[in-house]
Amino acid sequence: MKEVNSVADIRKILSQLAAKEGHLLDTQFLAPCVPGGSVRTRVSSMVYTFQPQPRNFEGWAVFAPVNEKIAAVIEEPSLVQVAEYLQLLLPVRLHLACLLQGQTWLAYPVNESDAKQRTGAAKPVPVHLVTEGSQFEPIVARWDGHCLWFEEIDRRADSLPSEELKAALKKLIFPQEVRFKGMTPEMRTVYELVSRNIRPLAK
Repeated sequence: MKEVNSVADIRKILSQLAAKEGHLLDTQFLAPCVPGGSVRTRVSSMVYTFQPQPRNFEGWAVFAPVNEKIAAVIEEPSLVQVAEYLQLLLPVRLHLACLLQGQTWLAYPVNESDAKQRTGAAKPVPVHLVTEGSQFEPIVARWDGHCLWFEEIDRRADSLPSEELKAALKKLIFPQEVRFKGMTPEMRTVYELVSRNIRPLAK
């Protein structure tokens, strides 16, 4: 009797998995993506990871699974859809430092202690899908537990420090010599990150 029940349980589990797989292939989901990266979605408490198609896609998209391993881009989402997605994630305020590649920038926290509390670390970090902004500009990004995704320029932040840093960079002033009212240790760190790329030009 136990053996019969065991076989029945296995068949039931297999049937449930087949049903979930069928439901998965009928699912469409919104996700951010970087070239060479993967996209994820949750269906019936299960997290699924897919390779995007096309493979080098960068941006926000609505995806549809082709099979258990690949999901294809089917359409561009609305700004409202993207905003609703980002609202589910933790906000982190940062200063843009330098462009790494594509739409990915290196950035540094506006407040180290706050960033450490939210993400577990206070260090230079990549921010993906940055669609606007320039060096030293304060932004708001969203943390999903693995990556930071650009949300917007931080319009509430004072713009004067960014202008002061840009002016100092233009004059090729060394980091230890940059001083102005309201300058924070974090701003100096951002300036150091940026100035590493321009020091050879100063020779």
